[in-house]
Parts: sequence; structure tokens; C-alpha cells
Amino acid sequence: MNNMKNLKSPFFQLTFSKEKTVVKHYGRKVVYLLKDDERSRDSILFHLNGGDWTIIEEVIETNQRNWDGLKNALSIAKANFADLIMDDFVIVSGNFKAITMMLESQVKIIGVDLKPNFSPATNQTFLRGMRMIAEQKLMEQSNRIKRGQKRAIEKGVQIGNTKHTKKLTKAHESNVRRWAEFRKEVWPIIEKIKLQTPNVTEFGICQELEMRGILTFKGKTRWYPQVLRRIINQNLGEKDDK
Repeated sequence: MNNMKNLKSPFFQLTFSKEKTVVKHYGRKVVYLLKDDERSRDSILFHLNGGDWTIIEEVIETNQRNWDGLKNALSIAKANFADLIMDDFVIVSGNFKAITMMLESQVKIIGVDLKPNFSPATNQTFLRGMRMIAEQKLMEQSNRIKRGQKRAIEKGVQIGNTKHTKKLTKAHESNVRRWAEFRKEVWPIIEKIKLQTPNVTEFGICQELEMRGILTFKGKTRWYPQVLRRIINQNLGEKDDK
């Protein structure tokens, strides 16, 4: 770009002088990128060539599940009365959550990749139409999942909550046996600590177990009074039964 000047990192602030071109762009712009891609930047700069405008911020998406980057970019654009410009509008608008965020923000969106089929400068009507398409895709995906689940159920596959299934019951029984073995192993150590220090508190026993390097049932080094109390009560309860 021969007319590029005043490039200042890290905020990607660019100011272009007025020139006679077919389409001139004015005002503040916020650049939104799905990833750190120089080709997308070049496309955006090529589109904006001409006019008197300033890019005040560049935002790169970090989470396409929650669209944190898009949310941040829209917030910056709205607060500064700026347009949001991107080169991945077709991809982003295909997500129902993302297109809803753009529509509700009422920020002017410029999708460089919409050319030549559509005007890059979108409006609310266009965004509503894109959201309807995204919603339809979401419903189709949901219906495909439901059909897949139905076929799986017909084949005898367990879907949803696996509570009380054979696999879960066996795992629970295994944990119960391991816990019983663990508390029986650690109980003599606890009794010995109580004999050596008659007035020791539960917290004091926990500290002593930690100092001796005795691991908890889950293999942790930190002991808690409620876990210790459970071991003591269960072992004393077994003695009373006998």
C-alpha cells in the first residue's frame, strides 16, 4: 500500500489520507480476525484503501465456542462508534450464537469476504436473514443428533443418564471396597497419633498425617477434618457392631 502511514503497534492503528477511489471509507474501524492471519489483514487493508479512516483496534478470536473475541470487538466498536470489519464473515455468521451477538449489538458489520456476491457493508435486515439461516442449520444439526440417538436406542445403546447401570454399579462397588481397605490401613496410624498426643484435635491429626507423608484416599497430600472424622466414625462404628 503506497498510501499507508502512521503504523503503530501493538494496537494496529492506521490512518490513511484521502484519495480519489471508486469507494471511499471513513470513520473508526475495529478489525476482527478468526486467527492471526496476514492474508486476512491484507484483504481488509485492500478493501479499505482510500478515504480517511482509522483502525483503532485489532481483536483476534481466542474461543470460537463462546466467541469471547467477537464479544470484545463488538464492545469496543460500539463504545467508540466504530464499524467492525472482518474477512471471515461467512464463517462467523454461520454460527447462531455469533450472528445473534452481531445482530443485537447493532454495530455496523463490514464483511470483506462477501464480495462480489453481496455488499460488504451489512445492515440489520441482512443480519436477520443470516441468523435465520444459522438457526435453520442449528435445528438441522439437532434433528440429526436426535435421529442418531433414536437409531442407537433401537440397537439397545444406553443414552443419557447411566445411573444404576451395570458399569456404574461395578465402579461404585469397587470404590467402596477400596475405601474400606484404605481406612483400615490408615486407622492404626490415627490411633497411634491419638495415644501419643491424648488431647490432639482432628485438625492436629490431619497436620500430623501430612507431616508423616500419609496420602489421602485420592492420593492427595492435604488432609481435611471431615475426611478424618468419616474414617474415625466408620471404624468406631464397626467396633461397636462387633
